[in-house]
Amino acid sequence: AAYTAATAPDGERLAAIAPEIVRFFAPQADYEVRLFDGRDGSLLAATRDSSPLPSGAALAALGQRRPTLFLRASYDEPDRLYAARQGRTEDSTLLFVVEVSRGIGEMQAFLGTLRSILVAACALALLVAWGASLLLARAVTRPLREMEQATQAIAAGDLDRRLAITTHDEIGSLAASINRMAANLARLEAARRDFVARISHDLRTPLTAI
Repeated sequence: AAYTAATAPDGERLAAIAPEIVRFFAPQADYEVRLFDGRDGSLLAATRDSSPLPSGAALAALGQRRPTLFLRASYDEPDRLYAARQGRTEDSTLLFVVEVSRGIGEMQAFLGTLRSILVAACALALLVAWGASLLLARAVTRPLREMEQATQAIAAGDLDRRLAITTHDEIGSLAASINRMAANLARLEAARRDFVARISHDLRTPLTAI
């Protein structure tokens, strides 16, 4: 807008060099420049053939006018960003509006790819977390199941049953307590059997005499 205002200070000069101005900016990558007449909003020049309708940004810069040549109030292509600036004469009369737009299709494609990667990464993370939780649950419940089986065997009379202590945490302490309980029960059972054997032997002699 500053370049155009300095190059074309009046309407006649602007109408004459408008195509040269937009061609000057044409090499910019994926940019489009359009010049609109500030008096009636007509399209003076554009870097490519497109609709003569201004974008919403250009229409706002034109003062929200609806030029009589236009069929619609504004025109915005999808996947493009628009910006517009005014150019005025020395007496503050609106001379032109320059509109610059840039395509964001590649950016949206990149964002779409990034979104897909994030969704896939989240799904993979959930799958890994689910698998890890299963492994952790099995690692925690396996010793408990072994303890349950061992206590049932001890209660059924298998006093020689012992648990392997592989950890030094609360589960390992519980397994050691169960092993000590089984050892104490085994000693008590041995003492009971010895006591019964001695009593049987002591009672056998007088019973034989009688």
